[in-house]
Amino acid sequence: MSTLSMVLFLICIGLLSYYFFLLQQLYRYFSRRGIPTPPFHFFFGHLKTLWNTPAFHRQLESWTKQYGKIYGIYQGTTPTFVVSDPDFLQEVFVKQFAAFQGRREVLKGIGVHNVFSSSGTPWRRHRSLVHADVYSIHYDRELWGPEDPYVFFPERHKIKRHPMAYLPFGAGPRHCI
Repeated sequence: MSTLSMVLFLICIGLLSYYFFLLQQLYRYFSRRGIPTPPFHFFFGHLKTLWNTPAFHRQLESWTKQYGKIYGIYQGTTPTFVVSDPDFLQEVFVKQFAAFQGRREVLKGIGVHNVFSSSGTPWRRHRSLVHADVYSIHYDRELWGPEDPYVFFPERHKIKRHPMAYLPFGAGPRHCI
């Protein structure tokens, strides 16, 4: 091997080592903050598990039961909080929504402008639309018990509940548009 080849090889090894070091630091995002997270696959995060699950909302529900109402998952290398606590959701969506404007850009390059890809003025227009883990909230025994939330029992809606416990049309108390 020539000296130039050896130097290039060492530079490549050094860059790969640095890349894996950065990935390792990235995957410590939740552990450094004391936030629980299910076991994940290096580089894929939790996507591999979610891809292999017939209904990913059932997997999120299972993780919610196991890790609590606030935990973290990795979408590839992107840390993402999963929240199923109505009080926390109300705090974020209603009281401090402006503080949570900085989201990653999704679908922006292909001409789609919605709550997930807009910013600035268009974002303000879309800001009343938010995606929450509605499935886990609607089947939470703590909110909908003592009866089994999976059993049809219409009388449960007569009891006054937390305003963020029932989100049938997207957000807020009976929000439709």
